[in-house]
Amino acid sequence: MHVIRNTGIIQRILAESSTKKIGICGYDRAALSLEKLLHNMGADVSIFVVLEDDYEDYEDERVIGVEGLKDWAKGSLFLIEPHFARVYVKYKHALRDMGLTEWEDYVHIFSSTIHEDLIIKHPDWLDVNLGVLWKQDQDGFRIFGSDREDAYTIVTLGGSNTYADWLVYAKSWSELLYEKFRDNGRENVKILCGGAPGFGSTQELMKFLRDVVPMKPDLVLCYSGLNDVVDSHGDFCNTGSGYPFAFPRLLQRLERFAEDAESRLPLYIGRKSEQSVEDIWILNQKIMHFVAQEMEIEFYTFLQPMLYYRNYRIDPELAVKLEELKKNDRFRYAFEHREAFCNTVKERTAELDYIIDFTGIYDGYSKLFIDGSHVNEWGNQIIADRIFDFIKQKLTGSRQNGSD
Repeated sequence: MHVIRNTGIIQRILAESSTKKIGICGYDRAALSLEKLLHNMGADVSIFVVLEDDYEDYEDERVIGVEGLKDWAKGSLFLIEPHFARVYVKYKHALRDMGLTEWEDYVHIFSSTIHEDLIIKHPDWLDVNLGVLWKQDQDGFRIFGSDREDAYTIVTLGGSNTYADWLVYAKSWSELLYEKFRDNGRENVKILCGGAPGFGSTQELMKFLRDVVPMKPDLVLCYSGLNDVVDSHGDFCNTGSGYPFAFPRLLQRLERFAEDAESRLPLYIGRKSEQSVEDIWILNQKIMHFVAQEMEIEFYTFLQPMLYYRNYRIDPELAVKLEELKKNDRFRYAFEHREAFCNTVKERTAELDYIIDFTGIYDGYSKLFIDGSHVNEWGNQIIADRIFDFIKQKLTGSRQNGSD
């Protein structure tokens, strides 16, 4: 059995969905829960493959028998097997007999690091302001560390690279950052991770204003930049560029509601902005910093590293995946414009000490990125180490300045 450990398999599946159809083996609780999870993350399931001969009895037209896989051209479908070994082995034999290759054509997502109910663990809420809310420990936040009222409280924001509840277990940089504090004798620290898949800087701003400011944390850390580039162009959810408050996942949900409503009201996404993606990202950071200052909250933004910018060494396996992603207009644009985005942001924020350039933290490394956007746990550890060193330096400097 192919055992997957900390390789970000959900991210791999999402990447495959940009160029291939997605199928799931089985039509039971695990399969349907996985479908729900993938749907909320923007990947729709085309078929369910079952071993039973009476597959035609299923009301869902997407259910097919194994023999039905012959109708799919090689390379046009990616299958996911979400069961334990005893069920997985049956599907593995059937898929192998159909000429499919594990990891190339299908993957088994459970391993010794996965529990049966983990898929069910991700309830999907509709956030009226931000889109899909991935409920974590508390109102969209995953909590690490002390529960004391006097704990030094840090809130982390960002997209999927900050999110702390991926299906396949890999410690987030927020959790690893807490462990750095703990291992250095600072156990009375609490970190609330508020990252969410797909969030760009405008959603980070809104979550900051709505949810974070009332908490009055000591420190807010935002790890951001990539999603603004990815969602700034193309026809993702038919918004394209110029509508920073038109969040794709929220629009997808609202469009479905509008289709079901008798009135079929059109959706309004605001006036089109003439600002560039760089303008919007920088403005959002400035607003958060200004509000944080008014509320006596420390605030820092880290411009995140991106592939095809700086000196990360792309390994051959990743290179193949990236070439497939480039066939998708949205991702190809993002790859082509990352350098311009980062250079412009860095040039225009050079005098702002609360925006820190992290684009080079992976220079010289390899085998950290698992797809076009996300890194494995080793990559998250580098983020945590660098942020911890930055905070330590800032806190030391503050104490020294206070004693002068």
